[in-house]
Amino acid sequence: MIALFVFCFVVTMIIIYVKTIIEIVSHDFANNDKLVWLVLVIMLPVLGTILYYLFGQKNMIKNHEEFV
Repeated sequence: MIALFVFCFVVTMIIIYVKTIIEIVSHDFANNDKLVWLVLVIMLPVLGTILYYLFGQKNMIKNHEEFV
């Protein structure tokens, strides 16, 4: 039973990790924020993902007019 819980937890974390990387790559950020977040999430998967969802989404450029 514990093994099933651990397996489900690990699979969920992998899905969230991959979703985070896709989200970072597919959105625009100001300055070099995209590169910084991508490196952080790749180097520290769990901590980087948590930090990204706490702080990183605020740095995303919402639409193209803000970026130009």
